Amino acid sequence: MLNNVFGFTFYALDLKQVSDLLLKSFGKAEAILFSEQDLQDSSWEKVWTNISKIVDILGGDNVSFHFPMDNCDYINSDFIKNRLIDAIDRANNLGIKKIVIHPNLRYKISEWQYIDRLKMQKTLYNFINSVDSNQVTLCLENMPPIGNKFDDADSCILFASDISSSINYTWDICHYFNVVKTMEIAKNNNNWNNILADIQICDYLDFTNYLKNIAHYHFSAFEKIADPFKNEICQEGVLPFESCVSEQLYIDALKIIYADALKNNKSIIFEISEKDYYHRDNIIKMLDWAKKVIKDEI
Repeated sequence: MLNNVFGFTFYALDLKQVSDLLLKSFGKAEAILFSEQDLQDSSWEKVWTNISKIVDILGGDNVSFHFPMDNCDYINSDFIKNRLIDAIDRANNLGIKKIVIHPNLRYKISEWQYIDRLKMQKTLYNFINSVDSNQVTLCLENMPPIGNKFDDADSCILFASDISSSINYTWDICHYFNVVKTMEIAKNNNNWNNILADIQICDYLDFTNYLKNIAHYHFSAFEKIADPFKNEICQEGVLPFESCVSEQLYIDALKIIYADALKNNKSIIFEISEKDYYHRDNIIKMLDWAKKVIKDEI
């Protein structure tokens, strides 16, 4: 069934975001946290009480957990690292198989030209490989080239060529299409050399050469790249037909990752922006769009 592949996100501290309609429409769910504040003792137990309630409904195999990304450097902070390890233990106990992590190595865009990105990448990979995750798969997410408000960047994992055979990934289509679009613009404008961590030739679908290393998917679109020269902010989480990238590319990508998810028991989680997260109109539109794409294929 289509809805056994697709999933929705919800803020793990607010179960009111999880409506009966979402539970009827989707077979997967991803509990997400955003910042270090969400990891404090005042919130942590509630997070896992809420997640366990969704596991009771959908089953552990169909629920993933997204570790927070703001001020959450799990390599250099003992507190954050210990929370990640505790999250792994709790996920194992609930039968949750996937935990999504960002690199969480954020710097101002003006600093990235002085950072050895590949050396940082190696440190990150060594850390992930050192963690005993038992039955849980840590899924490292690829990131956009600069933050949506172009003030900072988490640029350790950008390109398909960054994929390592020793690591499992959450491949975010929105983030990667953002990377490719930005690279298309940057290659013709030398000003971008001073703010991007790296500039490479890449293609919207070249990630498909690495599907065996991708354990999990995020899917949405974006409107405009983050452009400090035009003072433009990137809006993530829009629908594919609202993007500055051709809708056909999203169609092509979804067909490929859907076939992979169906064959290899992976999830495709829709990360869709809403005006009101208690009335999730846009994610239902996303599901309707996706169903049409897949039905046209089969």
